[in-house]
Amino acid sequence: MNSDLFVDPKTRERAQRVIIEIVRQCSGQLLLPTIRLMKVFYYAHDCYEIRNRSRLTEWPIPRVPDVQSANLLIGLIRELIENDMIKEIQNVVYLSLEDTELEPLSDSERYAVNTAISLVTLRQTAPDTPDRS
Repeated sequence: MNSDLFVDPKTRERAQRVIIEIVRQCSGQLLLPTIRLMKVFYYAHDCYEIRNRSRLTEWPIPRVPDVQSANLLIGLIRELIENDMIKEIQNVVYLSLEDTELEPLSDSERYAVNTAISLVTLRQTAPDTPDRS
């Protein structure tokens, strides 16, 4: 899927930076299948917006049953893998590569990502907790 058709380059680069930060913070700590990566991406946007009253990125946020936005985000993840910006191992774990040409996120952006990872991890490990996302 070519995400060039849907999103401008600056928006794509910013979304890539967020995904790379999610992967960087999760590496070695958490199995991160695509669906969980998408949940963290979603919650990072919510956390950032609540705290900063602005959007983390302008990337379309996948919400059930918004298949088009979900496919767009999956396409962006695949693009990062194809460009060797992140790795996929056994179709499950995404590992950050050390060198990236993308500018790092700000402290408040990293905080939103970290909070989102905590939310998804908590939902992953909490017994008898329905996943409503």
